[in-house]
Amino acid sequence: LCVPYITASYGWLMPEAMIRAISYNMPLAVAVVREYSLYLTLPREYDVLTYSWEPTMHFLELSPKVLVFPDHDAEAHAAGDFRTRKDSIELMNFAHINLEDEAPEVFSFLSSVTFTSSNIQDMFELVLSGQSYSEAACTWLEANEDTWKYWLPDPTSCTDGRGMVDQKGLFVTNRSQAASCSPCKAGNYSSAITDSDGQTHICTA
Repeated sequence: LCVPYITASYGWLMPEAMIRAISYNMPLAVAVVREYSLYLTLPREYDVLTYSWEPTMHFLELSPKVLVFPDHDAEAHAAGDFRTRKDSIELMNFAHINLEDEAPEVFSFLSSVTFTSSNIQDMFELVLSGQSYSEAACTWLEANEDTWKYWLPDPTSCTDGRGMVDQKGLFVTNRSQAASCSPCKAGNYSSAITDSDGQTHICTA
């Protein structure tokens, strides 16, 4: 008897699956489905192995279990030996090259946002329970303030080219007087200072 292994597209993880089947004496019947819809429906209709990743919600209600192989060996993979699992892929945020200069608060916020896989899976489960994507996001935010409050930028942490100002927009040199940041005026320059809250900048003549 063989265990079906279902994959899709150009044959996701197909070479690795065949090598592991031979190396670990796994009786697999490897198949690449002709349509993506079959990739999504067959694991729901039959007990099979399939290729997936996380975070994702396309098989979430099935509570799939991970088939674990030995830790990734980069040298072995480079030589075509796929007995160990693939290396993890880091998900990254990209921004316009001028975003930090044009909108430093937005850039600071986006740079601080860090979702774990479990955070995203929790929101996916809320969607599966019937909430819309926006409702799930709001539910998660309401329940996880201790996580996201550290993403919010300090309005007095000024970047190069800017300086601290008070509520009237007047430049100040002490963070205790500051309310936000503003670009330095012509003829002034932005000077970095460090206090108990970290680095910021002031505008000086």
